[in-house]
Amino acid sequence: MDEVMTAADASSSRGGDAASPSSNLLPSNLPLITAFLAFALAQFLKVFTNWFKERRWDSKRMIDSGGMPSSHSATVTALAVAIGLQDGTGGPAFAIAVVLACVVMYDASGVRLHAGRQAELLNQIVCEFPPEHPLSSVRPLRELLGHTPLQVVAGALLGCIVAFLMRSSGTPKIAFLFLARQNLPLDFLWDSFFKNVDEAMFSIYVHSQPGFVFNESNTKSAFFYDRQLNNSIQVVWGESTMIQAEKLLFEAALYDPANQRFVLLSESCIPVYNFGYVYSYLMSSPKSFVDSFLDVKENCYSPEMSPVIPEKKWRKGSQWIALIRRHAVIVADDNIVFPVFREFCKRWPPADLIESRQILHAFEIFDNIPDGHNCIPDEHYVQTLLNMRGLQKEIERRTLTYSSWNHSATAGEMNTWHPLRFEHADATPQLIQEIKDIKDVYYEAEDRKEQCHVNATKLAAPCFLFARKFTPWAAVRLLSERSLDLHHAAAAA
Repeated sequence: MDEVMTAADASSSRGGDAASPSSNLLPSNLPLITAFLAFALAQFLKVFTNWFKERRWDSKRMIDSGGMPSSHSATVTALAVAIGLQDGTGGPAFAIAVVLACVVMYDASGVRLHAGRQAELLNQIVCEFPPEHPLSSVRPLRELLGHTPLQVVAGALLGCIVAFLMRSSGTPKIAFLFLARQNLPLDFLWDSFFKNVDEAMFSIYVHSQPGFVFNESNTKSAFFYDRQLNNSIQVVWGESTMIQAEKLLFEAALYDPANQRFVLLSESCIPVYNFGYVYSYLMSSPKSFVDSFLDVKENCYSPEMSPVIPEKKWRKGSQWIALIRRHAVIVADDNIVFPVFREFCKRWPPADLIESRQILHAFEIFDNIPDGHNCIPDEHYVQTLLNMRGLQKEIERRTLTYSSWNHSATAGEMNTWHPLRFEHADATPQLIQEIKDIKDVYYEAEDRKEQCHVNATKLAAPCFLFARKFTPWAAVRLLSERSLDLHHAAAAA
């Protein structure tokens, strides 16, 4: 979203900016559900293992501790494996879950097992007391407290099986997250992209103007019906409301546990490949795609951001990112870095000063105003946040969305705030093919050439899956001349 909205348009939403978005994902917390399911299944199986051992049915085994298999071991193992499958094994959540699992299983086969055996011995001693002994009427101690190593291993295996079954029970989705001022001008092109695709493979979320509802009266594609966020805010380009809108999109998409990849798109974006290729490309990569580099030439960092945001962690890059689920959770849940951006990362000159520029120039006031830090929040926020978390090795440091300034012919074109717009005359088959043929990206600020790879095979791959900024008439030409092969096919990246 590159068009500047006036500050007056956003005045109604400023009051809500103070609250950082926070995600409450309990209803769709797959690791939590998996852990509870593993516990319940282990307790249920104890009824059958008890019958096999003692040849009698005992329904109380469903609520008792001890026995085969270990329900505690199944629970913590299922939790750890589910977190690892969903968010990767490199995060603190997985580390905590593994440590917890080790402690619980060690306790079950150690302290609790021996406590149960001591209780059994004490009960035998009490039984031998004569009736007149004061301890003869004492309630017997519980003997089934811990587990044998075999029972612990059985519980752990059960937890792993449940976690893998829960993971494979549904098709992983790509969440397409659209930032729009109101409607989506290119909805007809995206309709061709999603057509004939299994809807279990994708989901759509749109952040639009507050109160705007997508229906048959304002969109040409049924895929976008009612896909708007109900808690959207008024967005001003170059202000923190932009990244707040992004966080709202990630938060909404995270409620669906099947969403495993999250692609941020503008209203002027088009896909340059069909859905099958895009799906295979994104799902085959274990990394996020985040354009991230160090730009020492621009005066964007403010010392006031320290110590929350150290200057050495400051990064810049394209707003248009594609995240794996674990990184999307980090962005949605962040309430430490975002408030600092809201307070100190602001564009210069600000919107109200731009509107008054002519008047200020007339009185020679504008020329005497000192320059501020020209900080565009959406060009720094995710890049800096992930770098602060030490996740640089978990991202491909490039965007999947082509913009014309990436390969502009002149330095003047590259220095503009907004990329060039593709009109009807520009939308040729040659343009699309040129975008597809790009296999590396050069970063002048770091004197670095980024080779484009999809996964660990290190095979060269196209750099871009999407492109912007295209006008509706340009999109019409692309469809009419069939410059985009959007017919769904399960192509491998």
